[in-house]
Amino acid sequence: MGMPSSALSRNEPATGVATGSPLATARLAGLLYLLIAAAAAVAHAYVPAQLIVAGDVAATADRIAANAPLFRLDIVAEYVILLSEVALCVLVYVLFRSVSVSLALMMASFRLVMTAIHGANMLNQFVVLNLSGEGGTAVPFAPGQRESLVALFLDAYGAGFAIGIVFLVPRVFLLG
Repeated sequence: MGMPSSALSRNEPATGVATGSPLATARLAGLLYLLIAAAAAVAHAYVPAQLIVAGDVAATADRIAANAPLFRLDIVAEYVILLSEVALCVLVYVLFRSVSVSLALMMASFRLVMTAIHGANMLNQFVVLNLSGEGGTAVPFAPGQRESLVALFLDAYGAGFAIGIVFLVPRVFLLG
């Protein structure tokens, strides 16, 4: 109804709108990969190196509380990554659908699932921010409890990130 079945069999966009040149699409995708790499360097290397003290939960919690703007930068960098990932999924799908619609859709699906998991995982970062007293919520925990909870939610964030990466692996194999 509304769209002839022949449009589906030819792998044309359902809207009938012409897409841009593959070169422009590839360049934009490359730019997004660079943006993701830069934001990931901040979120997964620079900020943790400044705030995480290996083996010392209390020092880590204190550093996060004392450097809330830096921790917020980590959160912003993560959101830049997540938004870029969604756009990149669409661009890579557009680039590869002429090769195989099924494989392009599968690649996009795996990456979108990873991105959704990573987005939901950000809740752990906000809990850590609240526990540090910088999230706008008063936290009625004793000092030892607060540090333990910070460690728990940072560990949960790490586990959530690893779960998301599980969905990136098949996407990389399909892309290859």
